[in-house]
Amino acid sequence: MTAYADSSFIAALYLLEPNSVSASAMIRKFAPGVLFSEFGRVEVVNAIYQRAFRNEIDASAASLLVQTLDSDIETGVLQLRTIAESVYTRSLMLTKLWTPQFGTRASDVLHVATALELKANTFLSFDKRQTELARAEGLSCQNA
Repeated sequence: MTAYADSSFIAALYLLEPNSVSASAMIRKFAPGVLFSEFGRVEVVNAIYQRAFRNEIDASAASLLVQTLDSDIETGVLQLRTIAESVYTRSLMLTKLWTPQFGTRASDVLHVATALELKANTFLSFDKRQTELARAEGLSCQNA
């Protein structure tokens, strides 16, 4: 079973979020080797530093969280994957097909297209529209 995690799921592992407990339980079910994109990494690191900007965490805590994320990538808990050009082609197709129905954002579509291109069969997310799209495309979804 191959699982792909979007940034909402990964962020919940490192930041105190309403879904953090669920994310921690699910990552154990699918680890090691949960697939995660470079794009998702940028989103999560940005979310961490946004918390520091808003003074919800201090800068040293933000840096430590990013180091922990990097360590989890280096040790294989998360399998970082680059986004192939085919993901953008697939994203455009999914946008035309499903965004009128689900109202998905470009980043939502990009995560689902990445999961599909990486041949994942499970999609880990706490985003309702994203999981609707993932299910419509045949992925099994795990969320809160």
